[in-house]
Amino acid sequence: MGSNVRFTWQPHSNRRAFDRRLCSSLKLNLRLSVAHHCQTTHSSLSLVWKNFYTDLIGIGCDMPIELGVPHLSVPEGFRPIFRSSPALDALGGFMSRGHAYDLEIGLLIGPNHLNSRGFLHGGVIATLIDVAFGYMLVARSGGLRQVTASMKLDYRSSAVQGEWLDVVLNHVEKTGRKTLVSGRAVCGDRILAEASVLFVQPRRTQT
Repeated sequence: MGSNVRFTWQPHSNRRAFDRRLCSSLKLNLRLSVAHHCQTTHSSLSLVWKNFYTDLIGIGCDMPIELGVPHLSVPEGFRPIFRSSPALDALGGFMSRGHAYDLEIGLLIGPNHLNSRGFLHGGVIATLIDVAFGYMLVARSGGLRQVTASMKLDYRSSAVQGEWLDVVLNHVEKTGRKTLVSGRAVCGDRILAEASVLFVQPRRTQT
């Protein structure tokens, strides 16, 4: 499964215009290929990129990923999220690496995460932030169980299929049984959303 698009490389042509056309074509063909032929796993997305990259080599154009093509693989060290649930399994793509204060949570955007316009659904961003903040908070507190009480979320941007999202914690403030966590979801240098989430430690049930 490779790209159906072919370009004729001309050394004296406008390289910047060629780059724009190529990146646009790769993004479109990647979305169609992944949506119809791939599952949202690291190996399948890597296979898609390998086929596209083979096409690039075939036309004599050794072009870097940094030209604007979406992130097509999971960053090194990330694995399927260590603690899943039926909801996360249905969505797919949630990843984690590290532990305790080094725990990181990310998401590889797949077809299950898109809205009707082909962009990342806002509800998926909210789910990612809720899960990531909660898991990272529990990891930092030695496994102390906490539940989500409220969330404030401001959307700043969006993303498309094949891109990789990271969640960053900015501030953690604990007061009694309550902990307020603030941070953001990012895609490379782009901020997708900023959020603050209030977690509460459940009271022990008297028996």
